[in-house]
Amino acid sequence: MWAAPFLHAEDLGSQEIGLELSNDLRQAVEEYMGTKDPHRESRDTTLKDDLLFIREVVKSPPKDDEGAISMAAWTYWWCMILDAHWPIIARFGRYPYRNAAFGRPSTKEEEKWLDDINHFSEASPEIAKRIQEDVEKSWWTPLEES
Repeated sequence: MWAAPFLHAEDLGSQEIGLELSNDLRQAVEEYMGTKDPHRESRDTTLKDDLLFIREVVKSPPKDDEGAISMAAWTYWWCMILDAHWPIIARFGRYPYRNAAFGRPSTKEEEKWLDDINHFSEASPEIAKRIQEDVEKSWWTPLEES
């Protein structure tokens, strides 16, 4: 999805572009399918909830009565997931779960947030150390080679 690189950047300018792209996709699917995104009404809340991404990304898109996922349902769910990146950057200016891998110290507020999300997506100390060593050597070691 073309919005993802902007939403994984750690600056609000890139985030704004990502939000515009996800909204454009949402509108295109609404027009094409003749449906309305059920997450549209709660978008303002989504853009303020820095825990929403962690709660929702582990779920699957909603399925219909036959267990299928429609294009519209998947797209609307995905746009909500994309939007859920914004509040993390708006609050911290970066993704705290990247701190260990990037060799950056976490603030007290970030440490509490990481505790609140059970350190979701945070690199283990061993992996973080290996990433930092690779960066220093300008080398990349595939993670499965540990």
